[in-house]
Amino acid sequence: MTERRPDSDAVTETQLAAMAFSSVAEGLFNGNYTSTDKNPIYAMEAFVVCHHVGLSPPKWALDWLAEAFGDYLESNCEANLEKLLGVKRGPGKTLAVKEHQAVGIEGTIMGEIGRLTLIGISIERAAEMVAARLESKGLKRPEPETLQQRFIKRGWSKGFKLAKQDCPKEVLQAIQAALSTYPPETIPPEFK
Repeated sequence: MTERRPDSDAVTETQLAAMAFSSVAEGLFNGNYTSTDKNPIYAMEAFVVCHHVGLSPPKWALDWLAEAFGDYLESNCEANLEKLLGVKRGPGKTLAVKEHQAVGIEGTIMGEIGRLTLIGISIERAAEMVAARLESKGLKRPEPETLQQRFIKRGWSKGFKLAKQDCPKEVLQAIQAALSTYPPETIPPEFK
């Protein structure tokens, strides 16, 4: 997991969000989605996001860099660093950035489910709410059961579980206020 730098005594809200992001990115990098296995964009993002908010980059991203840099140095700096990092792929392979974009669309949906779970709505109900909202807007969406399975199996639930531990009251209030964007029949009675 992401570690704080020694000069920091308290974790800020932004750092909590970065830690949750890093957790999700690690799962994606490790193949929670088959197409994302070892996609370097996730390691790069986690590295940059954590560094930007004053956290040490996560060990898993540093391991990725160390392996590529080690291979590069072993080659007497003659190997293609882009290939060693996984950025450049062989002919006929999907570009890492294209994979990243496709997962990003689904990530938006998973983030919406995750935010609903932060205020105490079950994953199952959150998936139903999000699917109904997408459908009401005329957007293509998977079945609620599929969304629920993806949220759990692909590691999104772990990242949001971490974020829930110290989620600021203002964030929870904002999520609660956004419930009006969902079809009323999908909102749990205790949240109306």
